Amino acid sequence: MKRKLAAILVADVVGYSRLTADDEEATLRRLEVFRTIWQDCLAKTGGRIFNTAGDAILAEFRSGVEAVRCALDFQAQAKAQNDGMVPQRQMHFRIGITIGDVVERRGDLLGDGVNIAARLQTLAGPGGICVSSWVREAVANKIGVKFTDLGDQNVKNIPTPIRAYLVGASAGAAAVAGASSQRKQDWLSRAASSWQGMALVLGLASAGMLGAFLLVSQLRPGKPDAASTRGAAAPLPGDPGDLSRDTVATRPALPAPAPPPVTPVKATEPQPPLAPTADPVPAKAPPSQPIVVPVPPVAQPPTKITRPVDQGAATRFGPLTEAAEGALKSGERFRECENCPEMVAAPRGDFVMGSPDGQAGAERDEMPARKVAIGSPIAAARFAVTVVEFETFIAVTGYRPAPGCRVYEGSRWVDKPELSFRNPGFPQSPDHPVVCINWNDAKAYTDWMSARTGTTYRLPTEAEREFFTRAGTTSLFWWGNDIEPSRAGYDWSHAFGSGPRGETRRGTHPVQSFQPNPWGLYQVHGNVSEWVEDCWNDGYRGAPVDGAAWTTGDCKRRVLRGGSWGYSPKDLRAAYREGATATYRNFNFGFRVVRVLRGAK
Repeated sequence: MKRKLAAILVADVVGYSRLTADDEEATLRRLEVFRTIWQDCLAKTGGRIFNTAGDAILAEFRSGVEAVRCALDFQAQAKAQNDGMVPQRQMHFRIGITIGDVVERRGDLLGDGVNIAARLQTLAGPGGICVSSWVREAVANKIGVKFTDLGDQNVKNIPTPIRAYLVGASAGAAAVAGASSQRKQDWLSRAASSWQGMALVLGLASAGMLGAFLLVSQLRPGKPDAASTRGAAAPLPGDPGDLSRDTVATRPALPAPAPPPVTPVKATEPQPPLAPTADPVPAKAPPSQPIVVPVPPVAQPPTKITRPVDQGAATRFGPLTEAAEGALKSGERFRECENCPEMVAAPRGDFVMGSPDGQAGAERDEMPARKVAIGSPIAAARFAVTVVEFETFIAVTGYRPAPGCRVYEGSRWVDKPELSFRNPGFPQSPDHPVVCINWNDAKAYTDWMSARTGTTYRLPTEAEREFFTRAGTTSLFWWGNDIEPSRAGYDWSHAFGSGPRGETRRGTHPVQSFQPNPWGLYQVHGNVSEWVEDCWNDGYRGAPVDGAAWTTGDCKRRVLRGGSWGYSPKDLRAAYREGATATYRNFNFGFRVVRVLRGAK
């Protein structure tokens, strides 16, 4: 055995098992085409393949510069190959590169250098390149590429964290692979680029399906007032028993097909509920909602959405520099990557949080009302996180939410193991808010967004959520003290104030439905109840007054804000709050994110 220092490249096909299961012979033929591209790139940069494992390539180079040149050249040629294929048959590679000590034995290479490159590959994403800090230092100022810092990454079977960087071709990379490598998109944009030609058609199709649903969907009874529930069976306590642990797979998976919109059918007879668990109940009584029998989903190709831009307003696309963040003005919008949340810079200031005693609909846990100052510069998401945005996170990271979701049937909560964020029991399209999400799922998403952008994404604090819900107003809702169904998605079989009463919609609306509040944020009241950062407390005595999260109290339970499509109108008030255990998945629960702004004045 001989030790040496080498640049190691490991490449792997995303979703290879799925491709072979769909058409094994066609996949093998396509793989040979890509192996030929690899041989060509290696020949130009002096690399050699020292091992293969099915769809994987393990190659050695004399320097990190040559390894990165080869990776850029390959990904440019691979993209040209994939552009001519339908999305389901495209073959995308992830690439990881490091410089490290290896052991050579009979032409093969072993050791930490190989292991680290293999783990970096899993962080790259489809069509992407991820390198270690050693490669970043070796390549800096030698090749015209940009790097996105992912920070220290704890990877499987490596005892110490690895500093990881994503690589994107810039204008200076043209000399590496010719004009075909002049791509200024980052890896996530490249992974989605094959969908761009389909975006408009899919958007129109989603609108058509939504219109059809609105014509045929059945209307349902809503959550009864407290007086009408006297003598009724109390809701069953607990969280789904199989939702206590979520895992992150070592290999990212392609997005599973999203279910198409289906029309739920109201059951003619009550269905027997599953046995409840013994976990704590939510802090608020759950809404009353009808039995929903979901129709099994039909597979369809992954998609993305493109939201229309408001007239007279522009959204900046791409990562923000610290200087650009510092120059942001309140109301300015940005989106830092494809299928990432669209953000709005929020103002700072103070407001009265909570409900004064005697206010219409006020509850004891919303008191005492007190002044809170919001001093941290943040941007808030215009919309709750959507189905397609959450699907992107699943595709890139391999995060696996446990199956199952709790729904309210008649007078009790029932666990439905067949339901999930992809099929919550009512029809959704990609631009609906994702539901059946627990607090841990939401935190995993914000952690990924922070790593993806090299900035800080997180859940809003409870104070921030009420601050940007009110948007400078002091009324029960940002538009006033009454509510009607043209304003928000809620159960309007119950009236509030002078608002109307009628039969209501079952399920969520698209996130851009209804009018935004004065700060440009959509559906801060209703549609989906949103997780925030804070631990649950029964009132505001002792709560922070600087807008920070309240991280003491019952931290097994977390706060939700905003109310949902299945809630009575009084539960959409700006001051309304509820709590649920962090592992609780419910078809009313979703989330929204905020972005901490650096250098903002």
